[in-house]
Amino acid sequence: MCKKYAVEIFGNFVTEMYSGKTTADIIDELNLIKIQNQQTYEETLYRVLQDWINWNEIRGLGNYTIRTSFSNLRKYLFHLGIKTHKQDIKEYLRFGKRVKKERHPLSDEDYRDIVLRFSRNPRMQLFLLMLGYSGMRMGEALELKKKDLDFTKKRIKERNFLRYIEKIYLNL
Repeated sequence: MCKKYAVEIFGNFVTEMYSGKTTADIIDELNLIKIQNQQTYEETLYRVLQDWINWNEIRGLGNYTIRTSFSNLRKYLFHLGIKTHKQDIKEYLRFGKRVKKERHPLSDEDYRDIVLRFSRNPRMQLFLLMLGYSGMRMGEALELKKKDLDFTKKRIKERNFLRYIEKIYLNL
């Protein structure tokens, strides 16, 4: 996310929300208010910035994108003589919260379908079965060596030397 993109978004916001005015017009008005009354200036500045945040949320931009764009917009505004303070931003502006996506494990049927789709590739089937039954991640499974496996009993054990723990994986 570059400053140019943030400036462009802010320009679009100003044009749409302030009936065709330009960014330069808004900056000039803010500077004029700043000279007249400092308290009114801060209220106006942070109201404009909050409106910009809300406008971006309505447009469907993600919270991370809005925060990154805001950071770049802040640098641009500083360049134009409009200073914002971190403490004031925390106090006056409200950004959207991070949305946690719910994750669900694969059902047994879905897992079975995935494995069966690789019926022409038994090596891939074995790999998928090993991942599913052992709980290993792909990188861990790919790093396995023959010496890491113990075939002496009915259970196959894999020794993880990085964490110095032993995991029991497959019942045969």
